[in-house]
Amino acid sequence: MSNHITSSTEIIDGEKTLLHATLIRVNNKGVLLIGPSGAGKSDLALRLITTQFAPSLCSDQPVLIADDQVILQLTKQGPSGRAPTTLSGLIEVRGLGIMQITGEESSSIDLIAQLRPKAEIKRMPVENSTYELVEGVELPLIELDPTEASAPAKIILATQRDAT
Repeated sequence: MSNHITSSTEIIDGEKTLLHATLIRVNNKGVLLIGPSGAGKSDLALRLITTQFAPSLCSDQPVLIADDQVILQLTKQGPSGRAPTTLSGLIEVRGLGIMQITGEESSSIDLIAQLRPKAEIKRMPVENSTYELVEGVELPLIELDPTEASAPAKIILATQRDAT
């Protein structure tokens, strides 16, 4: 049984799409954090990229690709994302404002993390949940509460699963 969710995106030209999301690279996999404004995408990304993790969990330090807006591009290798030029290397830090942070230019997109309140998340999720990023492009989906202390570790563990 598969849970399937479809995105809403804005086409900015024939080959690129602008997403309201945050993209980070974890364990060499692009993780797209999605959720409504104020859901905690930037905060979760900040916790991931500024915390040192045990080498058994993370093969390399997570890195920011894009915060708030992600330009999605479909390639022969699959979906990839990058920040709009005006937002490259920037992250919103609630209470501090927009901050400069070292990041990377682009990444593949391999996993979708849908941010939701804890009460909306099933304790035992449906296996093989997917998210249709754009028509015809489905990616593995996890749902998590970004306010939980374990949220960064859950993303790291999800990047290690065979399904992703």
